[in-house]
Amino acid sequence: MKPNVLYLVILVFLGVILSTCSSKITTIKPAPSSREHHYTLGSSSVVIKKITYTVGMPVLFLQLHHNENTAAEVAGIFSAKHGIDFMQIANNGNRLISFEQNKISYRFDPNRIFSEAGIKNSLALQSSYAKDAYEAVYRFREFLLDMLDAKKTIVAVHNNTNGEFSIHQYQQNNSGLVHVNATRDMDDFFITTDSRLFYLLKEKNFNVVLEYPERLKDDGSLSIFCAKNDRRYVNVEAEHGHRREQAEMIETLLQLLK
Repeated sequence: MKPNVLYLVILVFLGVILSTCSSKITTIKPAPSSREHHYTLGSSSVVIKKITYTVGMPVLFLQLHHNENTAAEVAGIFSAKHGIDFMQIANNGNRLISFEQNKISYRFDPNRIFSEAGIKNSLALQSSYAKDAYEAVYRFREFLLDMLDAKKTIVAVHNNTNGEFSIHQYQQNNSGLVHVNATRDMDDFFITTDSRLFYLLKEKNFNVVLEYPERLKDDGSLSIFCAKNDRRYVNVEAEHGHRREQAEMIETLLQLLK
C-alpha cells in the first residue's frame, strides 16, 4: 500500500473511532449527587433533600410543600430524565413546618417566609408570633435561599385542591397579566415573574399569569421575593392528581427554557 493511501486509511479509521467515542460520551446520562441537609430549627430538625447534577439544564425544581405528592412525583421524573437539580423540604408529608422554641410550639407555611411580614403573619395565623420564633424562621429562610442557585431558573412545583386556588383569583384582583384557555382546567396554570416566558406560554395557549408584585400584598411567597429581587421564577401549579397535565406543563416549559 502506498504511503499516502495508508495515511488516508489511518485518518478514516481514527475518524470513525473519535466519532463513536463522541457519540457515546454525549449519550451518557449525568450522574446525580443526593444529599440530605438537617437544619436545626428550635428543638426540631427540618430535612431538606437536594439532588444535584454537575451537568444539565440551568433549572432548579423546588418543592416547598411536602403534602403535594403529584408535583413531587412529576418533578422527580423530569429531574432524573433531564439531569435537573431537585430540592424539596421533606416534612413527613405535611404542608406546614412545626418546631418548638423555649417549650412553645410554632407552625408556619414554608412558602410564606420570604419577607418580614410574611414570617410574622404566617406564625400568627398558624400558631402564634414571638420575636425569637421569628428570628429562628428568618435564619431558616436564609439557609434555604443560600441553597438556591441564583444562576438557575427556579421552577416551583405545587398542587392545589379543586376550586380553592385557580387562575380566576388573578383575574378578579387584577394583580397580573393573565391569559386563560377556557378548554383547560382553571386549577392548572403557570405563574411567572418573566415576561418573555409569559408570552411564550401564552402562545402555547396555557393558562398563565405574569405577576405584578406591586399590586399584590407581600404575603411572603417566593414568587414575590423573586420578582422583587430579579430572580427568574416559574410556578407550575396543578390540581392534586393531575399528573398528565402537570407533566405536559413541565415538558413544554423545559422546551422553552432550552
